[in-house]
Amino acid sequence: MVLISIAEGKNPVGTTAANTNPITIGGVDGDNKIVGLVLNSDGSITAKLAAGTEIAGKFIPVDADGDEKFTAANPASVQLTGSIVTQDDEGNDVLRIADVAPWGYDPVTQSIITKNNAFSKLDIIANAISILPGNNSGLLDLGITTETEIWIEVLIDKQPWTARIYGYPHAPENGLTTGLYPKRSSYTTAHTSVELPCRSMVLGIAASVSTGLIDPASLADAQYFKTPVPGLKLHITNLHATDTATLTVRVLRFWKG
Repeated sequence: MVLISIAEGKNPVGTTAANTNPITIGGVDGDNKIVGLVLNSDGSITAKLAAGTEIAGKFIPVDADGDEKFTAANPASVQLTGSIVTQDDEGNDVLRIADVAPWGYDPVTQSIITKNNAFSKLDIIANAISILPGNNSGLLDLGITTETEIWIEVLIDKQPWTARIYGYPHAPENGLTTGLYPKRSSYTTAHTSVELPCRSMVLGIAASVSTGLIDPASLADAQYFKTPVPGLKLHITNLHATDTATLTVRVLRFWKG
């Protein structure tokens, strides 16, 4: 039996008003006499050992040596023991979905990914090459391997110019301007600042009549075709009537684990 006594008509602990009255927590001894502790409003404790017998004092947590805890000299510490590792029916440790980061579960393969492998890399595939008026860069291999997304960054000091992608399985011999988003066909802007190149995303499927697709109307649409395929190559034509163009091309690669 446990008795909790609060003076009648007063606010108990847990209400918004302050409790200024003693609280008795205790039980009965073998002689059915109430014994227990009184928690006073000033934080002190009165121990009621038997009827008419009281000992005043305070609870002070101490360590094994009797020294007071939670002081500057003895701040105390908490150490957890045991394990939260889940085991299968054969007693082998296994990872739970809750044990890994939010990106650690692949709902498609229904498997756990224990490491986030997302990263990016910037390569130069053409460095200040000259293109005569009406001529082209030739085929510049994009070097695609296992990337999940690729962007080209073009620096060219003459305009207009056109960029095409070669090497699609459905049109291996054809250069398609629709292999980029945004596409750069007879593009009338020169880009000479290293910080402000002309950027386009390489599409894994080029829109054409043969594929039954239309050009993406937005970047959100283009994202559906963003995964590139190995073997794609970039081809840029200098359409300026009289001037030689200087061309640099960088490839920004993304792997999204």
